[in-house]
Amino acid sequence: MKSIKYAHIVPLGNFRLSDKYNDMHLLLYHWAKESEKYLKYAKQSKVYKMLDNSQYELRQEIDYDDLIRYAERMKCDEIIAPDVMYDFPRTKKLIEDFIPKVPKGMKIQGVVCGSTVGDLDACYDWLCENERIDVIGISKHGCSFDSVDYYNDRQKFMNTILGTYKPIHMLGVNHFDDFLTNISTFPIRSIDGKFLAKVANFNEKIDLNKHINPNRLQSLFDLFKAMKK
Repeated sequence: MKSIKYAHIVPLGNFRLSDKYNDMHLLLYHWAKESEKYLKYAKQSKVYKMLDNSQYELRQEIDYDDLIRYAERMKCDEIIAPDVMYDFPRTKKLIEDFIPKVPKGMKIQGVVCGSTVGDLDACYDWLCENERIDVIGISKHGCSFDSVDYYNDRQKFMNTILGTYKPIHMLGVNHFDDFLTNISTFPIRSIDGKFLAKVANFNEKIDLNKHINPNRLQSLFDLFKAMKK
């Protein structure tokens, strides 16, 4: 049975363990800039690699030419185009300017952004129609406006987009049930997040240099592996 591909994000010290279990990697641009070792491990990995633009974490726009350079250095298969949460017009303009710069052969993921449900629908439709967009990303917080029910709000939005022919990547985990999303109903390819690492670290914040007991983390990797059988 087909199942969602997992891209568990872990600290530097656990990267090689994740390399044995992850279906794909979601690499963080700001971590790559911070650590040559992270850059080295990522480059050496043979797992499918996506590079995130880290704008959600940095809360600011970045040097997009530099983002592409890092994607090339790490031999990434896919790059997440610039996005501004809740701002479809700005996101659209950034993506249009970004696309011509991306090397041939590297897939582009566009993230659904908007300040209303109508904006989200319009952005989603535009990404579907754009021939250069290969994958559509849906953020864990990008579908909530008047509430903070992030899990259900994203699920409700995905309920409205049945029938897409482009694969969808779920950016971030709101709830354990995200891992159990019924992909016979939703066209979900993959999901990323620090959820597993946070559980292994007693729900403490995860950063690049956080130390996580590898035995605890491996037990959780084994559990998630068993879930997919």
